[in-house]
Amino acid sequence: MARRPAPCNSEATSAAGDVADEKRLMQWRRGMEARLETLRLRTEQTKNPLYVWQAIAACGMADYPRYPLPEWCLMYLTTVASMFLTTGKLQNTLTYPIKHEIETDEQYRERVREWAETAGITPRAALARVPQILGFSDGKSRNSFFDYHKNQKEIVDAMMGEVPARPGFIDPIEWVAKRNSVEKKAANDRIRRGRKLLHPKRDT
Repeated sequence: MARRPAPCNSEATSAAGDVADEKRLMQWRRGMEARLETLRLRTEQTKNPLYVWQAIAACGMADYPRYPLPEWCLMYLTTVASMFLTTGKLQNTLTYPIKHEIETDEQYRERVREWAETAGITPRAALARVPQILGFSDGKSRNSFFDYHKNQKEIVDAMMGEVPARPGFIDPIEWVAKRNSVEKKAANDRIRRGRKLLHPKRDT
C-alpha cells in the first residue's frame, strides 16, 4: 500500500525562512559596516567630503530598511549646518543707511562702512561661500570633485595592479601605464597610492 506524503509543516517552513532572512540581514549589515568604515578611512586620508556624501547615499539608498547614519557623518552635517546658519546672518537691506542732507559724502561713506561690518554679508556673498562650507573648495585652487575623480582612477589602477600576471595576457603594470599614458615607474606610483585608498588603514 502506497504511503501518504507527510503533511507540510508550515510552522517549520516559516521558521526556516526566518532564519535564512536573519542570516541575509546579518551579512548585509556586516557588508554595510565594512563599506562605511572604508569610506570613513578614505575621508580621513584625503580630507575629501565627497566620501562622506558617498556614505550618506549608501545609507539612504540601502535595499533593506534605511541604515542609520554613522556618527562621523552626523558630525560633518552638524558642522556644515552650523556654518550655514552662521553665514546665513545676512544683511537686512531694509536698514541700508540713507544719506542725510546734513551729512558730508565722507561721513556717509563711513556710516555705510560701519553698517556693512555689523549687518552681516549679502545673500550673493553667502551663496559664494557654499563650496567652502561644504569642504569642496578652499576658495583658491582646491577642487574636491577633481581630487575624487583622480583618487577613484587610482583605486581602479590598484585593483588592476593586484591581478597576477599571466602568460598571453597584458601585464597589469603595462595596462595601468597605457591607460594613463605614463611610464611604468609612474604606473607603479599610481598603484601604490591607489592601494592606500583601496585598503585604507587606521592611523596608528
